[in-house]
Amino acid sequence: MSERLRLFVAVEAPAPVRDALTAAQAEMRRRTRSRLRWMKPDALHLTLRFLGEIDAAAAPQLSAAVERAASGCKPFALRLARVEAFPGGTSPRVVWVGIDGDLEALEALRQAVEAELEAAGFTRERRRFVPHVTLARVPGGVRPDEASGLRAALPGAPLAAPEFAVERVALIHSTLTPEGSVYRTIARAVLTG
Repeated sequence: MSERLRLFVAVEAPAPVRDALTAAQAEMRRRTRSRLRWMKPDALHLTLRFLGEIDAAAAPQLSAAVERAASGCKPFALRLARVEAFPGGTSPRVVWVGIDGDLEALEALRQAVEAELEAAGFTRERRRFVPHVTLARVPGGVRPDEASGLRAALPGAPLAAPEFAVERVALIHSTLTPEGSVYRTIARAVLTG
């Protein structure tokens, strides 16, 4: 049986953005008693496409596809927007920060990645793309009393972060552990279009 890798394509958060996101996490920890599993600073990223469990032998082909996608896109700028929870009702499962800025360029990059992955044999993603960075996951759902506290904590989370340049995209390997996912970048491709 061949080795399997859990892979995704993402924009990695630069250090100033990670700092702002971890500050938001700290503020939310202070403001809420919900049982949240917080993302580690090195795990903060903007996923463009989750690929799932892939045969390890396909990793070089996927790296080449990401490289081709990046070569047709120019660098652009993004910024952090708002802190939200999904789904929005009484049982949020994910706390995340939305992304703003040059969303047309971000969508062009995502579409280029989709096209290259499709050429490599992957089916196009059909779900609507909502650009975001996950801050925390809610294991096992939230009790109604926790949900109201969590919703109250969201607007107060600080997002003082500078605009940041998106100059590369990465193919990342995710290993699931009891303490949360551990990420390892397999390849980075520079936007040169």
